[in-house]
Amino acid sequence: MSAELRDDCEVRADLHQRVDDVRDRLWSISDERKEQSEAERMSVMSDSWLDDHLGLLDNHFITLMQAEVDRYHDTVILLRDYYRAMDGHAPDEQTAEYARLPLLEVTLVHTID
Repeated sequence: MSAELRDDCEVRADLHQRVDDVRDRLWSISDERKEQSEAERMSVMSDSWLDDHLGLLDNHFITLMQAEVDRYHDTVILLRDYYRAMDGHAPDEQTAEYARLPLLEVTLVHTID
């Protein structure tokens, strides 16, 4: 832009007006995106996805603990039977009913958008 146009008051006023229009448009876009982000944040906060998945994670952990408890009981029974057999006694009739750890109830009701 030449120096003559920059010195012209009408050209400067037009450029200032354009800057103001772009600024207002950017502010409106920014405000709109902020509202959309806040709405999405609220929907994520009110969604029970995290609670459901933490419940699933807890259930997986409890299942692993149950497997370790069962393995421990089986090892104890095996060793007891072994030492009873070493003494010449027949192994006891065992039932494989161990204490069961309760799982959490989790209801997954999510739709994919």
